[in-house]
Amino acid sequence: MVFPCVFPFSQMYPLCCIDIRNFLNQFYFFVASDFQHPEVVDERLKSALDDLLTTKVCSSLVSKLSSQYLGQIVQILINISHFETACSELETLLVAARSSPHHSTTSTVSLAATAAFRDHKKTAEKRIFELVNSKIDDLVETAEYDFNPPRRPTEPSTYIQTLTQYLSNIMSSVLLSLPTEIKELMLFNAISHTAESILALPLSPSVRRINPYGVQQRSEERRVGKECRSR
Repeated sequence: MVFPCVFPFSQMYPLCCIDIRNFLNQFYFFVASDFQHPEVVDERLKSALDDLLTTKVCSSLVSKLSSQYLGQIVQILINISHFETACSELETLLVAARSSPHHSTTSTVSLAATAAFRDHKKTAEKRIFELVNSKIDDLVETAEYDFNPPRRPTEPSTYIQTLTQYLSNIMSSVLLSLPTEIKELMLFNAISHTAESILALPLSPSVRRINPYGVQQRSEERRVGKECRSR
């Protein structure tokens, strides 16, 4: 790692982690000598942290998934992924910090927040798919496709070139910080959605006839789509 470096998560992530860690330490410091039921203290702290992470942090991030800005949704997904990891670390920390002697050091703590962040990662991924596919629909719907060109096409239609450029641009910019498996899944989803949208064009009631050159145009666009996916 070369410094200075740019971390993928936003500032809220480390600040929340610092606050939660400080709260945990201060909580145990406060109750160290004044409370006679440490097992109750441990459970109350776990409940408070779970509520904080679920109803405040996770819900706050999920509420912003309605945004139309792809970059913002990508950042939310990255933050949620890191919070899921942080919750797993917090579970380990809660076991180590327990004040009750009745709990075994090998016992575990399970936070509902961990599952909540894991589930909403899928929600954020789905939202990214929706925004990318919506852009694809806009490009396909505005395509002025000639199904009966007078001559053999020498290049794909303008809209398919624009669509290919759009996918290439977001893969190398907006989606760059996402894990490789998510980027690949998004790209395959986009290519599949593009194929379905393009194949639906000649099935429109307004299309009465397609000549051989129109078929060749389709073949050229299919080739461009394959090249885009191979990248």
